[in-house]
Amino acid sequence: MDIDDICNQIIKNNGFDVLLINTENKSNMFKRMIVCSTNNNQQAKTLAEILKEINREKIACLHADGTIKGQWITLDFSDILVQIFTKESRLKYNVEKLWKDGKNCMVIKNIM
Repeated sequence: MDIDDICNQIIKNNGFDVLLINTENKSNMFKRMIVCSTNNNQQAKTLAEILKEINREKIACLHADGTIKGQWITLDFSDILVQIFTKESRLKYNVEKLWKDGKNCMVIKNIM
């Protein structure tokens, strides 16, 4: 499963406002970060479980955080970091602002 497949699975499973950011020159831990939103905590938790299950055979999720509350879930797929937020949490934390500095990172896709 590649990064496009992950983005497509997010959209297929009620994720939206998907942002794919190249972090290669900014982080030595992962090369790409996907940020997306869901309408509520339950959708975020379900989406995280679907992504972990679908990717299990091709690329295992090395670590998952935030799956109990579901407001901000992080999935570590080695070179790809997936950030799943509820709409409210995404507005509150605005993590993509930290990465979209225009110098070392670039937005590859913004899928609504």
